[in-house]
Amino acid sequence: MKFGAYVKTVFVIVVLLFVSGCEEDTNTEPDTTTEIEIISPADGSVLGEVRKISLSILNDDDLSYVQIIIDGQEAARLVKGVLDWDFNPVFYNDGEMHTLLAVATETDGDQSQSGVVSFEVDDTAVLSPVYIKPAGNYIYAEAEEVIVDWEKIINAVEYTVQLSDDKEFFTILSEDTVSADSAYFGAHANGAYYFRIKAENTTGKTTGWANTKKLYVGVADITWMNTYDFTPGAEWANDVIILPDNNIIAAGPSWDYAMESAKISVVYTDMTGSVIWNKMLGEENKISYGNEVIKIGDYIYIAGGQASDIWASEMNMLLIKLDLNGNVIWSKKYGDYESWIYNAVAGTDGFIYLKCDYNGMNSIVKIDADGNLEYSYSTAEAEWLRFNFNHLNEMVIMYGSYGSLPHIVSLDADGQVVSDLTFGSTSIDYAEKILADASGIYILDEDYVIKKFSYEGNVLYQYQETSYEFTTMILSGGALYASGYDYYGNAIMKKFSSTLTVDATHLYCTGMLTNLCVSDDGSSLLCGTDTAEIDSSSNMLLIRTDKDGNCDGKLSSAKTGTGTKLKVKYDRLR
Repeated sequence: MKFGAYVKTVFVIVVLLFVSGCEEDTNTEPDTTTEIEIISPADGSVLGEVRKISLSILNDDDLSYVQIIIDGQEAARLVKGVLDWDFNPVFYNDGEMHTLLAVATETDGDQSQSGVVSFEVDDTAVLSPVYIKPAGNYIYAEAEEVIVDWEKIINAVEYTVQLSDDKEFFTILSEDTVSADSAYFGAHANGAYYFRIKAENTTGKTTGWANTKKLYVGVADITWMNTYDFTPGAEWANDVIILPDNNIIAAGPSWDYAMESAKISVVYTDMTGSVIWNKMLGEENKISYGNEVIKIGDYIYIAGGQASDIWASEMNMLLIKLDLNGNVIWSKKYGDYESWIYNAVAGTDGFIYLKCDYNGMNSIVKIDADGNLEYSYSTAEAEWLRFNFNHLNEMVIMYGSYGSLPHIVSLDADGQVVSDLTFGSTSIDYAEKILADASGIYILDEDYVIKKFSYEGNVLYQYQETSYEFTTMILSGGALYASGYDYYGNAIMKKFSSTLTVDATHLYCTGMLTNLCVSDDGSSLLCGTDTAEIDSSSNMLLIRTDKDGNCDGKLSSAKTGTGTKLKVKYDRLR
C-alpha cells in the first residue's frame, strides 16, 4: 500500500471511532438520583443530651422530603433544604441498641436511603423538664387553680402529668394527658403535693418519669427531707447555706465506689430541694473535701482540703471560688504539708477567716476575696484553736490544751497579738466549737458538753446528755441550736434558751447531721448523711424545717449496714 493511501485509511478509521464515541456519550444519561448520608452521629455513638442529626444531601433537584427512621419507624419528616434535626435520646433510654436511617423521597416517588447508623443511649439521659410554673420558689395561693406549665420538650407530642399527696405516688389525686405544655388540676386544699411528668414522641416511645417535684398550696412554711446520691460511694454534706432568694447550696465529700478518692460535691437547689445544678470539684484520683460554704457578693467559696491519698501528710488547704452557676473562677491551695481547712467565716470586712491546720500548726488564716493570704496566726501552746465573731462582729479567739486552762486572744487587723489572757478557772481539754453573743461565750467540747461562760470566764450554765452527740451549734434569734445524732443513729436537733434549757428536741430520720443554718423566722436547714455511720451506702441528706423545727418528711427506716465502712486519716465528718 502506498503511503498516501495508508494515511487516508487511518484517517477514516480515526474519524469513525471518534464519531462512534461521540454517539455513545450522547446517549448516556447522568445519574440524578438524590444521594443522602447521615454525617452525625457516627455509627456506634452513645448519646446523652439533645443533639442534632446532621445529613449530607447531593443531587436534590427532585427531592420532595426526607424521613428520619428510628428502629423502623418514622420519627421525623424534613422538607427540602433542611439538613439537621434536633433529636432527644431520652425516649430511647432502654439499654438497647437502636438504628437510625434517613430516606429521601423524590417528587416522582423514587427513593434512596443512607447507610444504617447504630446508637445507644447513656443511662444518665433522663427527662428533665424546665418548669415555668411552679417556678423554683412559687407557692400557690389558697383556692388558686394548680397549673403546671413547662417548656416544650424536644420530640415530645404528648405528656402525662400526675399529682399526688405522697412522694411515692401510692395515691394519684389527678392525672392529665395533654398535647400542650400545660396541665390543669383545679384547686386543692392547703398543703404540700408532688407532681411528675413523662413524655411520648411520634413513634409512641415513652420516657420514664421525670424527677418528682414538690408544690405548695396556701402554706407559709415549706418543709422537706431529701437525699442526694451523685456517685457510687459515700456522700454527705458538711455545710449548707440559704441564699437571699431562698435557694440553697450544700457541699461535702463524694467518694468513688472503692472509697479511695473523693471529690467535692456542690449541690444548688431551689427552696423545695429540687436540684438546679450539681458540680464535682477537685483533681482526679485525689481526696478533696468541702467543709464549709460561704457567700460573698455574687460568689460562692468552698473551703476544705486536698490530699493525694488517705495516708498522705502532704495535705493542702483548698479554697475554690465559684459563680452562682457553679463555674469555677479559681481554685487555690495553701500550705506544704499537714494543711486542712475545717471552718470558714466571711467577715463583715469582706475577708475570709479560716480555722485550719497550716503546715502542721493549729492556725487562723485571713484570706482576701481574691484568695491572697493576708496573715496566719498560730501558737505552739495550742492543741486546739477556735474562733468566731460575736454580736459586735468582733473576733473571739480561744485556744487550749489537755488539762490546762483555755486562753482568750485578741488580734489586730494584721494578725498581731494584742492580748493573750487565761480564761476563767475551768479547763477545756478540747473545744469543738465556740460561739459568742452579748450574754456570753458558748463552748462545745469533745465530750459533747455545752458550757456557757461569762466574758470573765465563769461557767454560767451547762448542758450534758450522754445519749446525744453534737457536731455543731449556732446562735440565732437569741436561741442556741445544736445538731448531731443520738445513741441510736438518728439525726437530731435541739433548741436551747440562753440559759441552756431545752426548748425543743427534734428527731428526724436515720442519719447524722453535720451542720445547720437558721433563718430569721426560725426555720432551719440541716445537712449531713442518711446513715448511722459513714459507709459506701451513705447519701447526702438535707432537711428543711418550719419555724418550730418540724419537718413533714417521714422517718426513714434504719440502713442495713451492708456498705463498706469509711476509714480515712481524718476519721470525722468534718
